[in-house]
Amino acid sequence: MHSFQGMRPARSPAELGLTAYDRRKLERALRQSRDARHFRRLLAIKLIAEGKAPGEAAHLAALSRPAVYFWLERYLTERTASALVDAPRS
Repeated sequence: MHSFQGMRPARSPAELGLTAYDRRKLERALRQSRDARHFRRLLAIKLIAEGKAPGEAAHLAALSRPAVYFWLERYLTERTASALVDAPRS
């Protein structure tokens, strides 16, 4: 499992385990997304997969840096766009 608790220097997409397949999958999900929060999360992870630093991806997607790390870890664990959707609230 990935842990991003300590802010480390930016790592390459390959070092994170993000592949060209992930980029294509995220791009497809971006085109289909109808929820603004989900879209911003997808965008941030796609930008990281393209080589942007998490801080830059956070800025471009209008998310906080800690949020980007949270969603990146979730995506890397589950490898699906649906991992970036809010959990249902009770």
